[in-house]
Order: sequence, then structure tokens, then C-alpha cells
Amino acid sequence: MKKIKVLFILLFTFLIILYPYTHKKDNNIKDFNNNYLDNDNLHYLISKVKTLSTYKGKEKEKIENKEIKNTKNNKPLILALYGTDERNTEKSRSDVLMIIKYTPKKDFYILSIPRDSKVKIPGKWITKINAAHAYGGIKLQNETIKNLLDINIDYYLHVNFNGFIKIIDSLGGVKVNAKKDFYYNDEKLIIKKGIHTLNGEKALKYVRFRHDSEGDFGRIKRQQEVILSIGKEILNPKNIFKVPSAIKIVKENVKSNLDWKLLLNVAFKVKNIDSLNIKTHTLKTHSKKENGIWYEIIDHNDLTKHINALN
Repeated sequence: MKKIKVLFILLFTFLIILYPYTHKKDNNIKDFNNNYLDNDNLHYLISKVKTLSTYKGKEKEKIENKEIKNTKNNKPLILALYGTDERNTEKSRSDVLMIIKYTPKKDFYILSIPRDSKVKIPGKWITKINAAHAYGGIKLQNETIKNLLDINIDYYLHVNFNGFIKIIDSLGGVKVNAKKDFYYNDEKLIIKKGIHTLNGEKALKYVRFRHDSEGDFGRIKRQQEVILSIGKEILNPKNIFKVPSAIKIVKENVKSNLDWKLLLNVAFKVKNIDSLNIKTHTLKTHSKKENGIWYEIIDHNDLTKHINALN
């Protein structure tokens, strides 16, 4: 099985190198090659594959651990994941607010923040946390999260809904386990109860639905479910040929400061999402109406618990 994985990676590397030369008129492929696999990163990818294919067992694991540790001096990495209904230059609020902590021991701590949480936005006033993006974009959203959780955000990833749809479609859909029937506008059945593979459009409706007793908290559970399902699809060897088109879509629809080599190291380290220690959480709140507006009031004991876990 390990030999098959190495062959997949070698073949993928070979295709990445050759594809731009066999499609010289395709500017998008040129852009992809220049921006995502420049000479340094390409040589790094090849050397990485050669190195890992040489070693086995504990020696291979030791190399992987060393490279992850060296990336950030063995410190955990914090990634902020934002999703917005952004269209052109229109100001938008964050619909998805998720903080992901990764450690070299392959631990993932995922914290979702309800979008209506009442917080102080730096330089502004106390209001809903998702308004930070509308007031000051990713920079202000990051600052607001940092102040709330007392953390340093190493990397951020901001995706619009159009990009979310395209990324999922490029992977052939995502698998979900719907706990009930989902209706659009209380009439049209869009997703039946049970296990399904959803295309991008249906997956978006699935994660945005909140017209039931669970409201935003049910939606957060589905967001976490779909994010993990996307991870499984990306790490699935059968999807290796879909990665170039997926990365091109990411480039066009995602704003991020992610480091390619770091991401590659983590991907080699992870391999199989089922082998990870993943803990998903939602910041505890209670609903309260103030001056005609509904807010989610943060439970400070729960907040303290998450601050300690993330630091």
C-alpha cells in the first residue's frame, strides 16, 4: 500500500512538470505553474518524494516529524478559516468563522465561533463578530479573533461561496450524513435524510441551512462535517489527478497567506484524515435580544477553556 502511495505521488509530480509544456497556450496553467509550483517548490516536492520513498517505517516517520517541527520551531500552527458571501467589491460579513490548531503530533483542535457572537471590534464598537469583515476585511477579522481568543494567527484562509461550490465540484463532491430531510423555502426537498455525496451547490445549501430549532448551531455542525469531508477527498489517492484543477480554483477564489512548503509538509505528515486526533468544538453562547437585535452572548467560562486549549 505504501509503494502504491509513493507511485501516485511520483506520477502526480511527473504530470505537474509535463502538463504546462504540453499546453503552452493555456495561460491559466502557466499561472498555476508559476505561482504554485515555482522552481524552488518544484525541486522541493521532487526531493521530498525521493527522500520519503527511500526510507521506511520509523526512519520515514522521524524525517516527517523533523520537517514539521523545523517549520515553526515545534510550535502549534493556528489557521483561521473564513467563509463569506462575497460578490465583486460588495462588503460582506463572515458566514463561517473557524479556528484550527494543528500540532506536530497530528492533533487538530477546531473551534467554530457563532457568527452573531457579541464582541468588541478593534477601533469600532461592540457588535456581532461577523461584522468585522464588512468593516475592515480579513485584517480586521483577524484582529478581532486575536483579541477574543488571545492567540496569534499564523495563517488565514478566506473563501467565498462561489469558490466553495467550485472546489467541491472539482473533487467530485463531498460525502455527508444528513440527520433529517432538508427543505428549501420550506417546500422543495433538496437533501434527503441519510448518507449522500453532494455537489457544490447542494453542499452550500446544506451548510447554510438554519431554518430549524438548532439554528446557527446546527449549521456549525454541518460546516465542520463538510470541512472534514473535503479534507478526506483531498487526501484520497483516487483524487490525485483532480488536484491541479482544484488548486487553480483555490487560487481564483481563495485569499490566503498559507505557505506552500508548510502545507506540503503537513499533507505528507497527515496522509489519512482518519488517523488524526480531531476535536471539534463550538464556542458556547446564549441568545439575547438587545435594542431589537438578537445576539449570541459568549459564555466566559467556556471562552477561557478554549483560550487555554489554543495557547
